[in-house]
Amino acid sequence: FNDNLLNAFFETSKLFMGIFDFEKNKFVFINKAGLKLLKINDIANYDNHFIKDKNITEIGVYLEKNLIFEEERKYLKTDDEEFWGNLQLSNFEYKGKNYYYVILADITSQKVVEQYVKDEENRFEALFSHAAIGIIMVDKSSKIVLSNRFADVLFGYEPGELIKQNL
Repeated sequence: FNDNLLNAFFETSKLFMGIFDFEKNKFVFINKAGLKLLKINDIANYDNHFIKDKNITEIGVYLEKNLIFEEERKYLKTDDEEFWGNLQLSNFEYKGKNYYYVILADITSQKVVEQYVKDEENRFEALFSHAAIGIIMVDKSSKIVLSNRFADVLFGYEPGELIKQNL
């Protein structure tokens, strides 16, 4: 590969970017951001653990029909620290050999926020559903958008019948 092209394109990114040799089942290039993300000192000693646990042949078959293989899951850094990552692989051929262009984005902060929102929604749902008082929520036009079980019973309605009615 042209080192100048790799440096110009890959080293300007803050994401993990690399080139994975399909036949040798190892990385031939990882940019500085990628080395830092996975806490890798030397690419020669890196065991490719986050791609090795994938069936490379199955990914290759998938990529023959699709442009990009993508998945979100937890990955391990070389010091066994976990992080959420979005892995994207696309294949290309160079001098008759198959390679993967690899991007790995750390999405841990996004996943933390998603979990926080989910937890808050669950708390709200539990409070709302199990309250010992009737609770009705309306929109700005005074249409009922939410009612709990106690409110439905209190006003003589089946669950969900109050929704979209005027207050």
